[in-house]
Amino acid sequence: MLQDRDNAYHIEVFYRYRLNDNISVTPGFWVILNPEKDSINDTQYVDMIPTTFDF
Repeated sequence: MLQDRDNAYHIEVFYRYRLNDNISVTPGFWVILNPEKDSINDTQYVDMIPTTFDF
C-alpha cells in the first residue's frame, strides 16, 4: 500500500465589498501547497473576482 508523502494545504483569502445595496464584489486568492499530496508538484495560485447582483 502506498502512503501519501506530504500533506496538501489550501489557503484562501477573500473580502466582500458592498458597492451599494444591490452590488457586491468579492476579490479573493487561493494557494494550494503540495497539490495531490506531493511536494514535487508546483504550488498552484488562483485569483478570482466574483460580482453579485441582488434584485
